[in-house]
Amino acid sequence: MLLNLVSHSLDGHRREYVALMARLFGEGGVETRLLRRWRDAAAASPPAFFLMVEENFAGYAAAALWRAVMGRRTVGLLFRGREALEGKSPRLRLKRWGLRLLRRVPGVTTLSIVPFRVEPGLAEIADDWIDDPQLWDLEDLSPEPTPLSEAVRGAAAGRRLVVSLGIQNEAKGFCFLAGAWSQSPSLRADWLFVAAGKVASEELPVAAEFVANGGYLVDRFISDAELASLYKAADVIWGVYAPFYDQASGIFGRAVQYDVPILLRRGSAVETHGLELGARLATVEYGVTGDLAGALEAAAAAEVSRGNRAPEMRARSEAILRAALMGCS
Repeated sequence: MLLNLVSHSLDGHRREYVALMARLFGEGGVETRLLRRWRDAAAASPPAFFLMVEENFAGYAAAALWRAVMGRRTVGLLFRGREALEGKSPRLRLKRWGLRLLRRVPGVTTLSIVPFRVEPGLAEIADDWIDDPQLWDLEDLSPEPTPLSEAVRGAAAGRRLVVSLGIQNEAKGFCFLAGAWSQSPSLRADWLFVAAGKVASEELPVAAEFVANGGYLVDRFISDAELASLYKAADVIWGVYAPFYDQASGIFGRAVQYDVPILLRRGSAVETHGLELGARLATVEYGVTGDLAGALEAAAAAEVSRGNRAPEMRARSEAILRAALMGCS
């Protein structure tokens, strides 16, 4: 049997999602093929699995409706469910209406990666939910150090490490992180802030000030091995994202799997999910620098989590995906 994986881009988490789903379905004897355009998915006969409907929601909806007319199965992962539920703009209203319409179409299954028990309103716009694959995808939870992680530890000179991973932009809270670092000598005395990932062009002046004040910046692509080693080196992972970027987070998922404390924005969907999972976390009001030191101390002091729930998350998620895509469990 053939399964089409649809991902317009391979940036960020998408490449890892493609590899994970190819491995997961391959274990069951299903061949996967990557498609990079929704139009190709619309025309293809095998089941189509859109790995992020927000990449092109109009394309997802159009392909799903056409495929339904042809009697073909389509599944899509919904990342920004709260945005769709609460958004007031014409674009988000249309997205909300479209998702509600798709729920009525046989053969189309939209799956939230935030559980309904965390956000009950998601049941209005999604057919079901799975746990974010980056909460259960890791096989090696004891990665080896890398030259980068060792260099970061050396630069800390006994201070604790706050590590921000992935693209450094406004959505990921880089302005807040860098501004707090530059404005607070007391933070700099006790912590080293590390930003590891490509800096967005509009944030380069902020990055320059961050480095000038002693922040540790790695402005380049970070390999998988380096990412894993930085999770293990960190005392706290940075997850304080801007209010307009309120969605499931792969950074959060990896922190949970590695059992590393993470600092989150107070009131975010990820905070609600993290509390439900019993993750090691603390929260801070976005942009409130004066509260950051205490929040970091609270995160670093968070008790070890209740246990590894990844196997049960994987088993449930895999069963739902197989049922939706192939009509089997």
